[in-house]
Amino acid sequence: MACDARSSHRHGGCVRNLRDLPAQGAAVTLRVRMARWRCLNSDCAQMTFGDRLPQMMTPYSRAS
Repeated sequence: MACDARSSHRHGGCVRNLRDLPAQGAAVTLRVRMARWRCLNSDCAQMTFGDRLPQMMTPYSRAS
């Protein structure tokens, strides 16, 4: 569980591929570059965490 503390210490990054239903027969994929952050709270169980985009995707969602 994250501690909800803000951090300004970037840990790295990753790329997420967001897929949607085909539009006019063509597959739709968005490649989004996400930042990873390091938590400086020594009591936090989660050492690193990533950016969230709640407007675009649900956390932990997977393609079925």
